[in-house]
Amino acid sequence: MTQIAPTLHALLANTVDYAGLYPPASLDLPTTVGNFLTYASGAHHALLGKLIIPANKLGDFAHCTQNYPFPHAEHRELSVLVNDDDLEAALTWRHKTYKITALEAKASTPADIDRLAARLPAARNCFVEIPLGPQMPDLLRSLAKSGLHPKVRTGGETPDKFPSPTDLAAFIEGCANTKIMFKATAGLHHPIRAIYRLTYAPDSPKGTMHGFLNVFMAAIFALRGWNTGQLAGLLIEEDAASFHFDADFVSWRGYEASLEDVRAARQTLLASFGSCSFMEPIRDLHALHLIK
Repeated sequence: MTQIAPTLHALLANTVDYAGLYPPASLDLPTTVGNFLTYASGAHHALLGKLIIPANKLGDFAHCTQNYPFPHAEHRELSVLVNDDDLEAALTWRHKTYKITALEAKASTPADIDRLAARLPAARNCFVEIPLGPQMPDLLRSLAKSGLHPKVRTGGETPDKFPSPTDLAAFIEGCANTKIMFKATAGLHHPIRAIYRLTYAPDSPKGTMHGFLNVFMAAIFALRGWNTGQLAGLLIEEDAASFHFDADFVSWRGYEASLEDVRAARQTLLASFGSCSFMEPIRDLHALHLIK
């Protein structure tokens, strides 16, 4: 990456967790690993986060990586999706080069969260996908009490998989109020909210997708006390020109936040987002002249 505003760099650094194994890309493991290593040594490696794989692929991953050079030290982290059956395998897995630095799981009730937390070692970094809706505040409180983090699903391969701006805004506000870091997954291939193709198939349906810049900016302003209605207004923004990034400030329609605010959001609220494509977000950022 040759040119990027300091505030945007602070917002996006190591934020794209690469999930090439998952839809709509659905690549095989060797291709996914090869892509990750290419991105790790490429011009935009500063935006690359962890490699996401399921726990049941860890054995295949260890074998697969024998055929590839080791990546730079900052890109040797895995985020591993687990369920009840393979959690122990993930907790005991070891590799001479790669390290599991995050787990990802699902829970729909506070009791689910308590059971998961009881099986995890202290200080284990785990993001738990939870449903949005009326039960969300209780789930966020349970996660915070257990030392776990929420994960929000922001899209999918059909329009019904995308949460409403209000529900997503309520989640972001809830995380800010609970002082708990979150990550997002699915449907955030593009910087700005708009209508896009939902898969790579020739007959792909189209739908309105959330923008990752919308979500990230909402996280910044949530820490500054914005409520659900205000955050939803930011999430529905479809004009890229309304966002501005420079050396010291980010802004949206006249509302400003400092570089320190951006750093605070990344350190305390916004972890990353999972994407089955790394280059699609990069191409869009280039098209918007946000990176050069």
